[in-house]
Amino acid sequence: MTDKAAPAHKWKRPSRRAAARVGSRPAPSWWVYGIIDPRTNALFYIGQTGCYSRRRSEHLEGTDQISGLVIRQIIEAGFLPHFVGLECHDREESALRAEIFWIELLLSRGVALVNSQAFDGFLDRRSKRQSETQKLTDMQQLRALANGRTATRTRPKPTKPISARASSGKPSAAKTIQTTPKSRPRPSAAGRP
Repeated sequence: MTDKAAPAHKWKRPSRRAAARVGSRPAPSWWVYGIIDPRTNALFYIGQTGCYSRRRSEHLEGTDQISGLVIRQIIEAGFLPHFVGLECHDREESALRAEIFWIELLLSRGVALVNSQAFDGFLDRRSKRQSETQKLTDMQQLRALANGRTATRTRPKPTKPISARASSGKPSAAKTIQTTPKSRPRPSAAGRP
């Protein structure tokens, strides 16, 4: 009889995080990302986050920030914004520095960003927010009209025809208008050369 000795422990493949910790650096957890408008293929926002998937879903919900208004316009037009990872960092401080670098770099190259750092002050930011809000409202009204609804979502009150008002027994202020075409005077034969 040969007895096989059971192994003392089973080998288990390490997780990605554990594999990343084996090296000299910890796994990167801070991301610098950009958002691209698919209608124009232009980058319009730079951000940084410690949880990329959560931040992406927050952006897609749309907020009253300028970036949220632009994203809501993109979604209203039937598209989804593209999210692109620019850099990853192992510390929040370095991610914040990288975010500032990307914003400054793109602004210096003439890219129109909607980050708050891209504006000269409160009044400039407020003006941009009002402009983007108006664009979104216009798009929603246009979509409503295209789908057969009125822009204010109210329907006009139906009115009774004139003949129905007259037969209801109530006095009517409306007069009957004849719609027969008027005859035009014909030129006389004597007036012709």
